[in-house]
Order: sequence, then C-alpha cells, then structure tokens
Amino acid sequence: MKAVYVSCASVLVLLLVGVALQEMQSDSISERRLDRVVQGIPALDGTEKQVGSRAIITYDFSRPTVEIRLPRRLREISALSMDGSGHLLAVEDESGHLYKIDPQTGEIIQRDRFGSGGDYEGVERVGDRILVLRSSGHLYSIDAEKPKSKTTHRTKLKLPGGCDAEALGYDDLKDLLLVGCKAQDGVRGRKGRSIYAFHPSGEPFSDEPYLFIDDDLLAAACGYCKKRTRSFHPSAIAVQPSTRELYILSAVNELLLIYSPDSSRLIRLKLDRLPQPEGITFDRNEVLYMVSEGQSKKATLYVFNPIRN
Repeated sequence: MKAVYVSCASVLVLLLVGVALQEMQSDSISERRLDRVVQGIPALDGTEKQVGSRAIITYDFSRPTVEIRLPRRLREISALSMDGSGHLLAVEDESGHLYKIDPQTGEIIQRDRFGSGGDYEGVERVGDRILVLRSSGHLYSIDAEKPKSKTTHRTKLKLPGGCDAEALGYDDLKDLLLVGCKAQDGVRGRKGRSIYAFHPSGEPFSDEPYLFIDDDLLAAACGYCKKRTRSFHPSAIAVQPSTRELYILSAVNELLLIYSPDSSRLIRLKLDRLPQPEGITFDRNEVLYMVSEGQSKKATLYVFNPIRN
C-alpha cells in the first residue's frame, strides 16, 4: 500500500512539472511574438502599428481619412507643423512667407512675410518663436505673435558642407531641433544621410549626427530588402507624441521611415497624387497630417486619424 502512495505521488509531481514546463514554453512563445511586433515587422499594406504601454496605434497610410486640395498659392509648399492653437503652419520654397492654415478646410487664415525669396524647407513652433529652416542651413527665428515685425533673427547652423538642409523637426520633451540633410555628407567615410540635433538657439547639441541613415538601417527597416541610401532623401521630420518615434519622410520614392532606437520600419506610400511628400506633423490628438507639393497641380493635404486597438 505504501508503494502505491509513493507511485501516486511521483505521478502527481511529474504532472505538475509538465504543466510548469508547458506554461514556460507558452510564455517564451508569447515573448518571441511580442519581440517581433516591437522590432517592427513592416506592414506591406501601408498600415503602421506601434506597441507602447500595451496600446496599439495604427495609421492606415493607404486610406487617408480626409484629402484636401490646398489653394494654388501653396502649390510649392515645402514644410508643415502645428502652431499650438490647432492651426497648421507652412512655408513654401519660393518666397519668404509664413502661412497659417485651417486644418479642416485647407484655407489660408493668415499670410505674413518674414524674409526675402529663398529655398525654405522647414517650419516649427517652439515656445513663443516660429523657426524656419532654409536649405543653406540658415535658421530664421520669428516672433509668433508679431510675424510681420522686424524682430526676425537669422542664425547659420553648423552643418557639414553640401548638407542641403531639407528637413526640420522638433522634439518638445528633449527641447531639440532635428535637421535632416538631403545630400550625403560622408560621415566617417560611410555613405548615408545624417540628421543633426540643435538647441532652439541654434547651438549644436553634438558635432556627431543625432541619427545616421545608412544602407544597413534601411535594409533592416524594410525587412532586409534592397533599399539603399541613394533612394532615401529626408524631406520632413516629426515626432510621434506618444511613442516618441521619428517619422522621417523622403520625397524621393515616397518613403516613410519610422525610427526609434529599438526598431525601425520603412513604408512605401502608395497614395494617388502624391508626387512629392514634403511635410509631416501631428496634432495633440495624434492625428497625422502629411502634405505633398502640387508640381503642376494644387498641393494636397492628407489627414490620417489614429486607429486605437
């Protein structure tokens, strides 16, 4: 009888061990699945999913929530951002005008001249100033309340020769401006595109690139496809409010790179009438706005509402 008790106890122990091993294996599989999501397996259908604090935010880039044709005056629009009051700010690359736009209708609410004609490629609201980037690397600081006044200041950013500055973003938590070079600057002998960080005053955050976009980064971001840096030219930068990822547009080949230190994803935008995506920004509700130059037609503003799962 005693032997029977021992045998039953042994069987019970073996069963418990088996259950524990099964649970551990299940947890391991779940962790591997989560790792694949966090690492950013690219979505081929134009959707983009993010994982953070157990919330998933999806933007369906194949289906904008709204498409708005902008006034013909904005045909050469080259940058987009929010002004802090719910309106869009924009510049275009032929004249020194600052535009305030109604995001619901695309109508121009206000138009002010801040400088002479030139190739203006970026705009951001930082505190009580509006900062505009010129392709030459000059940063214009404009009084947000009095954009027509003569209080505009101009600073030359410390960028490598031949940078051709085309993208400007602002990380409000780090209080850093992010400037993207359209041309290859050959950092450390490697081919790639650099993004540099500056304090809002124009002082460099570092002499080294804040982010260096090379072939390896692009290949990993698109699932080890054959994308090369020659096919990616930063034209706009925005920081996603919740995930803090960098959304970097390339007007060439209509590409969108979504970058964080933990993962990267490269998405090919397949929108109709998107000949040259030049601006991207988010509002407080995480609605994403993207704008494309019109070339021979009117420019288009695309609105993407976040899908929360």
